[in-house]
Amino acid sequence: MAVNPIQTIRDAFLAEASSAPSLFADLAKVELYIAESYRTRALIELLQNADDAGATNVCIFGEGDQLIVSNDGRSFTASDVEALCRSGASSKQRGAGSIGYRGIGFKSIAGLAKEVVVLSGEHSFQYSKDQTRSALSLWGDVPLIRIPHLLDQGMRAQHRALEQRYVPSGGTVFVMAGLDLRALTQEVEDLSPDVLIFLNSVRQIDIQLGTYCRAIQRDVSQTRGSNTLERIVEGGVSTNWLVRRNDGCECVALLLEGESIVPVPQEHAVIHAFLPTQEFSGAYLKMNGDFSTDPSRKAVDLDATSEASLRACIDILWDMLEEAVADNAHRGIFSILKPAIAASGRVMPKFRNALIERLEVRGLPLSGRVAKATSIDIRLAPTWLNYADYETLCNGFYSSIPALLLADQPNLPDALKWMDARTLTLQEALQCTTANTPSPIACVQLWAKAAKQMRFDLTAETMQWLASLPILPGTKKNICPANYDGEELAAEFVKLMRVANELDDIRYLLKKMGGEPLVAFVGKPKATEAVVRAPNNRSATSDKDGAEGPTILQESARKPVPAIQYWRSAEKNAAAWFTVQPGVLFVRDVSQANLGYDLLVASDDGSQIHVEVKSVKRMGEPFRLTNNEHATAYQEAEGYVLAIVVNAEPFEICLISDPIRRLKLEKRCEQWSWFAENYDAFVDQERPTP
Repeated sequence: MAVNPIQTIRDAFLAEASSAPSLFADLAKVELYIAESYRTRALIELLQNADDAGATNVCIFGEGDQLIVSNDGRSFTASDVEALCRSGASSKQRGAGSIGYRGIGFKSIAGLAKEVVVLSGEHSFQYSKDQTRSALSLWGDVPLIRIPHLLDQGMRAQHRALEQRYVPSGGTVFVMAGLDLRALTQEVEDLSPDVLIFLNSVRQIDIQLGTYCRAIQRDVSQTRGSNTLERIVEGGVSTNWLVRRNDGCECVALLLEGESIVPVPQEHAVIHAFLPTQEFSGAYLKMNGDFSTDPSRKAVDLDATSEASLRACIDILWDMLEEAVADNAHRGIFSILKPAIAASGRVMPKFRNALIERLEVRGLPLSGRVAKATSIDIRLAPTWLNYADYETLCNGFYSSIPALLLADQPNLPDALKWMDARTLTLQEALQCTTANTPSPIACVQLWAKAAKQMRFDLTAETMQWLASLPILPGTKKNICPANYDGEELAAEFVKLMRVANELDDIRYLLKKMGGEPLVAFVGKPKATEAVVRAPNNRSATSDKDGAEGPTILQESARKPVPAIQYWRSAEKNAAAWFTVQPGVLFVRDVSQANLGYDLLVASDDGSQIHVEVKSVKRMGEPFRLTNNEHATAYQEAEGYVLAIVVNAEPFEICLISDPIRRLKLEKRCEQWSWFAENYDAFVDQERPTP
């Protein structure tokens, strides 16, 4: 008669325990430590074992006073059973694609149940402290997951129905009794649906504990080049992920909202060692790799192996960032790279430094060339210069960020700034005028910035340098102040200079540089700050001479709009309105990019308009334009549209094209105020007694 392998394993472990009772008692203490370290993660460990066994489905059911956890993976062999009983005896190798490799995770069940029955293929056995004490004639504490005991005929028959019910065609069933219901409830409630995202094989988890039910499913919907689109569904709610893997076990997962990438919520933006840790990943994404963790898998040990996996994950991400810039792909991907002081953790500095290194070494394909974060390459747009001239001036000197790229990647400037890319300085912009011709409005902005920044540092050398630059727009070409002899300057330049906020400083600078001829054309200073009032009974589809505006505006200038969600911002509702207009191809919200407008609206005939949204309580109410908006509107002319909206019931929208030339603008100087926003520390202090 063949000997049952479980009986052989049991006899061997009983002999070990009898020969070394002190060591056996120590194993009980080790098991207790493991159970406490893995507290609230025992089900996660069972999920890990199922995945390593190639299971696709995991079922967790409460039946009476028992918890049944089953999976449809490979059944245990005798060697598997022996490894399950030992500590640190896993046959799985680290980095070989399996999750568990320490051989101790299963011991965490000791913190959840007092007895465990295992039914797997031809093997059935039980872990029971009472049976272990009886077999060894001991009365002290003993380990639970150490010695497997054979099931008697009655118990085997009792569990056969469970096995057939939950895993009718093989697999493994764990039946646990003597449960810690509080710990179990906490585990089930805390189980995040995205726990499935980096598993190799498990695709579905079904949970039923009395009236409490959960069903979590992972679908790999399609493959896009090197990426897979994956969906996690629970209770009819789905989250979609863009996942990319390398040839090893490293991969990153980016959360999708529609077709755009959005930041993963901070509490879920963690490192996974196949299963989630509690370590912030350094950006608002998920990453998985061969990360070393503490026994609980909650914290990452940043050893050499973990650092190598981190670098591999960042290489994957950088490939996607390059594609986003070069191929207009992965819309919104730069939104995941932003400072998070409250969640900086230990990984963020390493993550950021690695990105800076890649920007310096690999660069990004900006402005038609590979741009790197060096002193002679990428420059970000300054707030004081209009965007079109920022691109013009950088040409041939620095790599700029194309405005059209910002339509899909509005967070790119902030991300590059986080990676230590520099902003174009006044001195650099002025130097660029030697080869690139700025527009009249840019010349005004250069003079205004120079006058404000250099007034108290005007050395003879500085004035000589400024005088040698072609920053006075003439009627035919730009003129250097040193060569100016009273000739006529561009009318729009003179007009804008005379209403510049910094006119007093500009007059002082001009006088220092060239005397009265340079000062004469600017006239006397006027007030500041533009306030615009909506027009009375003027069509937004034609200018004062009757010329038609862009084809997108050939509809009524003011109309109620259906299907508006009033909890959304005015910009979002305006975008929704433009989207459904005849002839509109697409609408991009670029309000975060500081371009001087909020929406880029493209028509199917190839034309585009730049829309600045202004929210008012009622039509006819005044509203303000910032200097940046004013400059951009002037530059874009008919391609710039003001959308004045009443973001209420009924929703109304009024469109005004080329507002700088069509509206009467009044410059006003408004008094500065002092704001306090950081008084949280005082709110909870004890209040003085009256």
